[in-house]
Amino acid sequence: MTWSEGRSSEFIVRLWDVRRGTLIREFSKLLTPFEFFTNRNKKKFFKWSGNGEYFARVYYYAGDEAGKKNSMAIYHSVDGTSITKSVIKVPGIVNVAWSPKKAYLAYWIHGGQNLPTKVIIEKMPKREVVYQNLFYGTLDVEFFWHPTGNLLGYKVNSKVKGKIHSSLEILRFDVDKNSVPAETVEIEEEVKAFDWEPIAPNRFTVISGALPRLNVMFYATGKKRGGQVKLLNKLEKKPFENIHWSPKGKIC
Repeated sequence: MTWSEGRSSEFIVRLWDVRRGTLIREFSKLLTPFEFFTNRNKKKFFKWSGNGEYFARVYYYAGDEAGKKNSMAIYHSVDGTSITKSVIKVPGIVNVAWSPKKAYLAYWIHGGQNLPTKVIIEKMPKREVVYQNLFYGTLDVEFFWHPTGNLLGYKVNSKVKGKIHSSLEILRFDVDKNSVPAETVEIEEEVKAFDWEPIAPNRFTVISGALPRLNVMFYATGKKRGGQVKLLNKLEKKPFENIHWSPKGKIC
């Protein structure tokens, strides 16, 4: 993809077939350059699926229309055709996250003061909804796909008695073709970091709390349907702000 500034001070993004040097599709009517650069660290307009077959375009609106007119479209990478046929209005959509291996797209919609926040996962190309959950009083949602695409963890932040409270939802995509088993892990404080062990298919690490006393927790998911998430170990009151696993696992 390439981009340039158009006559109306809007960005124009072009999708190219690099091997042939031909233009596949052109996208215009993006945000103005000012809005684009002020939002670029928080929101991405285009996101590719892990297998490269699809990409999502999210339309973000600024000013008084922020959130109300947000919309989304899904395209085939090879020819730029839309699998959604047209732009889908998704008021309140904040972010999307593709599975790194499979054709699943996760996204969340901020509900506002009186409406619930929605977390939705769709299977492409038919946009089949395989998972949906509702939350109230949500501040933020963040997705964490396992490199294999078989597991997804997502964090939901909310405010409880003036403090940020996090809960984790752990979803499995490798045990049942007809449903997505999920399990909730309640954290009584804010989750600062989350990371999957890349080799082991079921271990992950969480850092929670507030500096200078943070807690590092190691968990394992059940290996079969209905298996519970178990706390393996906990390091308390540590000054650790982030954590990263070795590419081969076992060490972090």
